[in-house]
Amino acid sequence: MYRRVNNEKRKVPKVAIAPVENIGNERGVTLIEILVVIGILAIIAGFSYPNFKEWLPSYRLKRAARNLFSDMQNTRINAIRSQSNWAIVFDTSNNRYIICSSPGTDNNWTTLGDNTIEKTVNLSLYKSGIRYGHGNATSPYAGSFESDNVTFQNNMVIFTPRGILGSPTGYCYIENEKGATYVIGALTTGVIMLRKWYGSSWK
Repeated sequence: MYRRVNNEKRKVPKVAIAPVENIGNERGVTLIEILVVIGILAIIAGFSYPNFKEWLPSYRLKRAARNLFSDMQNTRINAIRSQSNWAIVFDTSNNRYIICSSPGTDNNWTTLGDNTIEKTVNLSLYKSGIRYGHGNATSPYAGSFESDNVTFQNNMVIFTPRGILGSPTGYCYIENEKGATYVIGALTTGVIMLRKWYGSSWK
């Protein structure tokens, strides 16, 4: 091809054009392939569900035990920060525990009506049968299990502004529907501990 520039005839170079790929030949996913994938996923889920069902109660119990452990630590810290006594009252009849920053005008932590309540935890909300109990444990961590599985005096633990207990050492046992159990305790020094029952001992 030629074109005239300044009355001179010049040759125009050819421009190479890349071939266009035929994308119409790409094959889509068929219904049979989709059904095969769904079938494989269903088989995997079928094998996984029994394991998940066994794992869930253990996970929920572990979570409940660790949360109580953390709540005890936070209650102790708050007592130190506020320079006043704080307490956790274990209401075993209603499967819950209550964190209080004041015993109220009657100066009695166990009468909750006039207490200053900071937090209430209902163990039943964890599901999987989480409740006060010692499950399959055959021996207590210390002393005895007690009939309601809480050995703290008057079912409460008091933390003082010094970070130590204003009540004797005690323990609380919680279990799930599978019989697994944890013990959460507090020593008079303010040390808080958490142990799990492993068939023959607490670890």
